[in-house]
Amino acid sequence: KDLIKPLVNAHNRALRWITGAFRTTPTGALHSFAGIMPIHLHCRKLQERYFLRIHTLPLSHPLRA
Repeated sequence: KDLIKPLVNAHNRALRWITGAFRTTPTGALHSFAGIMPIHLHCRKLQERYFLRIHTLPLSHPLRA
């Protein structure tokens, strides 16, 4: 959680800049309006994708050894 907090702050700041929203706009509304997935969900999606990719490699692959 400590590692993702700076990413969340930068992501929300960028969303406000892109959409022209005020600082008081709820972040959930920003994500919905911009059509962008929240950063913590995007990171989890990437983790799952990489996990599946590594576990579907052949056992002889260097990453599986």
